[in-house]
Amino acid sequence: MEGLLHGLALVISLGCIFYSFYHLIERGIRSEPFPSKTVKLTKLEIKKVLLAVVGLHLVSLVLVFLYQYFTVKTGPLQLLLNFNRWDADHYTSIAREGYPTQGKMQVRIVFLPLYPLCIALLSKLTFLKEEYAAILLNVLFSGLFGLSFYRLVRLDYSEKVAFWAVVLFAVFPPQIVQITPYTEPLYLFFAVEAFYWARTDHWGRSGVAAFFAALARTNGYFLFPALAIEFFRRRKWDMKGFWLAAAPFAFLIYLFINQRLYGDPFKFTYFQRVNWYKEFKPFWKGLSDVFHVYGITDWHSFLTGRLAEAAACFFGSVLLVAVARRARVSYGVYSLFSLLFFLSTSWILSTPRYVSSIFPFALILAPTLERIGILRWVILGIFFAWFTYFLHAFNIGMWVF
Repeated sequence: MEGLLHGLALVISLGCIFYSFYHLIERGIRSEPFPSKTVKLTKLEIKKVLLAVVGLHLVSLVLVFLYQYFTVKTGPLQLLLNFNRWDADHYTSIAREGYPTQGKMQVRIVFLPLYPLCIALLSKLTFLKEEYAAILLNVLFSGLFGLSFYRLVRLDYSEKVAFWAVVLFAVFPPQIVQITPYTEPLYLFFAVEAFYWARTDHWGRSGVAAFFAALARTNGYFLFPALAIEFFRRRKWDMKGFWLAAAPFAFLIYLFINQRLYGDPFKFTYFQRVNWYKEFKPFWKGLSDVFHVYGITDWHSFLTGRLAEAAACFFGSVLLVAVARRARVSYGVYSLFSLLFFLSTSWILSTPRYVSSIFPFALILAPTLERIGILRWVILGIFFAWFTYFLHAFNIGMWVF
């Protein structure tokens, strides 16, 4: 029975991916509206979005603090320091010390430079320790991302749909990284800005945003083909096209850092292989491996272990079809390349976090969320409770994506 389910999930996922690829090619020859008019947010919209994003995150953080304070007497400063674990510790250490060139911590070169650089700058400006500065940075950029995402959705949908897209993203459980010291808020802000300015035909701003996004996370490189599609929609060729090279140029800078520090522009691939056991593997093999669910020993592992990885891969593939059919082609191309990138590895890990960061998925779900009335509040309430539990689990050292 388990083998049958594994095979069925694999066939459906691969079918969704290949169908999406075909459908995006078929849609690519059709015209889409371009450019879109810029959206000017009112003060009320700005307040509403910031209250929804930052407010919900702060409420979740306060609930975690109250629970831990009354159970294990954790103080507020210690609570914040407890978030500095796993990848977060690498980022704050790079912010404090730079990339090590000797010893076992040389592996930190696999982490791109923009996020630790921003932590270091904010730490110096505020005189906060890097661990506190990182959380403050994420709170700031989660709010900025919320505003940017709202504005992007407003290019195609109503104010209500845009608002629920932002709320859905804010409370989706794997997105606790909007609070913990991870790169997602910084990356997502710049990625969404790159799309927004491309769609409104402001290519200089789009290029700058794409450049910073690609210096924050590796999937920022896939902004290049997506933005190229929007550029082709202009039906006009001029020097603005050079801004498309911004994301690839960021990759060249990262290679230069590797060459400068370690004498090998691709040294990061060595550390990924020997320390994280990650190297390229065809996505269909990655999918086949992840659907072999095993090692679930308790209910927390049930929520965050291999089953969660498999579910993220499966539902990500299904949502890809919806994006390919109903969203803009550029969104579909970005989602397809991002998903394939996450799957094309010898060890699939943290997939729920990666897949939930593909923002067109939230965009495509928002119209349905807006229509379902009271059921919407039930779903969002469950997500918020789940989000808060994961935030608590992460804080006390339990594995969460």
